[in-house]
Amino acid sequence: MKHSIKDYQTVIFDCDGVILNSNNIKTQAFYETVLSYGEDVANDLVKYHIQNGGISRHQKFEFFLNNIVGCGVSEERISELLLSFSKKTKHALLQCEISSGIFKLRQELDSDWLVISGGDHEEINEIFTSRKIDSLFCESCIFGSPDSKEVIFDREIKLSRIKQPALFIGDSQYDHQVASANSVDFIFLSDWTDLLDWKEYTNLHSISTYGSIKDLLLT
Repeated sequence: MKHSIKDYQTVIFDCDGVILNSNNIKTQAFYETVLSYGEDVANDLVKYHIQNGGISRHQKFEFFLNNIVGCGVSEERISELLLSFSKKTKHALLQCEISSGIFKLRQELDSDWLVISGGDHEEINEIFTSRKIDSLFCESCIFGSPDSKEVIFDREIKLSRIKQPALFIGDSQYDHQVASANSVDFIFLSDWTDLLDWKEYTNLHSISTYGSIKDLLLT
């Protein structure tokens, strides 16, 4: 992080593992969704999911069908998996912990706030509205899949809704890579990450690391 957090014009948040303590919810849902294909391939999908935190569920299920099961992707198979996954996660996402400190941080900062997540766009907006945290962010600035984070960043920069200096707060290797590709500063949050080697990765790339959003207060 090159600036004090108060100096950023735009602060961008990932959702799972950053705003919501939901990584474990998603991991379990991936396993249960494909368990009918077999326990071994379900575990393989979980490994792929954890290794590729931040990319969309659609991409992960495509990889599962093409590369783990080898049965090929069809619209019907993808739709069934996406629907099952959503059903398994929705209730838990309405109940899981919201990061403490986010409301206080909003009071401290004058920056524009966005969400750029690998989660489903409609689902995230519905969850945030139901949990009354949508008002923390700029109007119509809570984004998710099927657009990738690369696509969303590129679009929002071109629309000038991401203004420099900008900061992305995430919990995955992919989040860091997307931020770097767009010349956006990055903070890694470790408390809820499922990146197993996060210490080695953040040290290797000299990434500013905090436990959670509450640790960003007055930084």
